Amino acid sequence: MTTLHFNNSNKVLSGEINLPSSKSITNRALILKYLAKNSFSILNQSLADDSILLDNTLKKLQLLSENKLTNEIFIDNAGTAMRFLTALLSITKGNWSLTGSERMKERPIAGLVDTLNQLGAQISYQDNIGFPPLLIKGDFVKGGNASIEANTSSQFITSVILIAAFLENGLSLSFKDKIVSKPYITMTLNMLDYFGIKYSFINNYIAIKKQVFHPKDIFIESDWSAASYWYEMAALSENVEIKLNGLSNSGWQGDAIIADIFKEFGVNTEFLNDGVCLSKTKSRIKSFSFDFTDYPDIAPTIAVCCAGLGINAELKGLGGLIIKECDRLHALETELKKIGCNANIFNDNTLLIESSVINPQEIIHTYNDHRMAMSFAPLAIVLGKLNLDNIHVVKKSYPGFWNDFQRVGFRID
Repeated sequence: MTTLHFNNSNKVLSGEINLPSSKSITNRALILKYLAKNSFSILNQSLADDSILLDNTLKKLQLLSENKLTNEIFIDNAGTAMRFLTALLSITKGNWSLTGSERMKERPIAGLVDTLNQLGAQISYQDNIGFPPLLIKGDFVKGGNASIEANTSSQFITSVILIAAFLENGLSLSFKDKIVSKPYITMTLNMLDYFGIKYSFINNYIAIKKQVFHPKDIFIESDWSAASYWYEMAALSENVEIKLNGLSNSGWQGDAIIADIFKEFGVNTEFLNDGVCLSKTKSRIKSFSFDFTDYPDIAPTIAVCCAGLGINAELKGLGGLIIKECDRLHALETELKKIGCNANIFNDNTLLIESSVINPQEIIHTYNDHRMAMSFAPLAIVLGKLNLDNIHVVKKSYPGFWNDFQRVGFRID
């Protein structure tokens, strides 16, 4: 157990934070760099555990791909790596066993496997149908027409379109359902465009022809998902002078929507050439409603922030949280109740929060989930102190979080 303290009686938050590089952009760049035979450099690459794991795995593939034996690839609890590598290994010569942690073996992947097999891949299940571990016979994949589940994970779609330009017949991909996390698909397409890959995205259909990849170095901007925790701290503080370095309004990251959301919670964003400055306004709301279908990663941050501010909230579009690093939807319900909130789930999709924050006697559990840890940590501003377990899990996306946390006035025991 770790105790977080906030000793500033005036609840003033000030400082300058160097945010981590975007994990999402880095991971896409790593896959494209491998496909382009390392013909460009990734500058300001993410140092998150997930990105380091994917980078090391791709370097390992270059040594193993000619091996005739079955090579096991273990990606722990890195969901992005599992999905991206499923597609990549299907076109990488060799026999592969792709597996991960026990939690990873509970996260569905049938929608992606079915689509890749439609395109000519040879992927089967080692244990339970529809879930990792996977057996992949990597070889020539022709490509062509396929359909895909769009309502489970946008990473299913991203993993397929990342390899599309390298398939003999390209890709014509139709979506069976309403797309979730659409901004992440837009991010992927923006990256393809950056490297000269042309595409068509109309309604529920993406087409990408086989074409030449134009390598050039890419600089990774700071992570808006990581910024969300600083927005939460700003909202919970009485006064704020925080600069978040490296954030861009390039439009590549959907989670930049937090700048608009947090206006309602009294946080103003000033965009600078090298980042943003946060300050307080008098704007306050008593209730909040939002659909997070396209922005699942910031949902825990907003949920806990509403609780800390005493705002009643209706948070919709949360069905995808159930298959994250933990079942975030039910984890949020459980842990919010510990701080006195009346939190209830409806239809496995919506979380209703009636806030009345108390100082919890119980430990707040992080469920081995980085976003749970970082979402609840700012409550120390309101409560004075907070007990969390397994705080080191933040390394998955924001390794320097606790160092930055302490630099602005928190103490960790």
